[in-house]
Amino acid sequence: MAQAKPISSLIELNDYKVVCITGGEPLLNIPRTKLILDYLKSHVWNRPIFLYTALYDERIVELLPLLRGVHFSLHYGCDAGDVMGLQKLQGIAVEHPEISWRLYVDQRVGHIVWVTPRVWARIEMKPWLPEGECPLPPHEDLFILRSDAW
Repeated sequence: MAQAKPISSLIELNDYKVVCITGGEPLLNIPRTKLILDYLKSHVWNRPIFLYTALYDERIVELLPLLRGVHFSLHYGCDAGDVMGLQKLQGIAVEHPEISWRLYVDQRVGHIVWVTPRVWARIEMKPWLPEGECPLPPHEDLFILRSDAW
């Protein structure tokens, strides 16, 4: 990730209007993700935070009060459990209309995917771009929070 900038403190995000929490996979370590979200909300600023995930975990509801939006992805190679996770997430989304829900489905997903359109603010179905082919827009920055920072 040549375009990623390592940071050692979340304070370094103070000048940004929006933050997107993304991979690795933030829902693999929900306590750490919640800690980061709590810190951002209480110490840095109270601005929109979006969570990007490709994993369903029912404990996502613990994070929703701290988020403006959730972007869920079904990647090529996902299994039936991932598709079932999407269905469960749609159930949560119906109960939380205050959240902006966005969905991305890789065109190569080999499973039938049932989508409830009214849940999603945006739905995209297109090929996934490899990391080197997906440059950041000019107005965005990518940061990696150093593991020794927490």
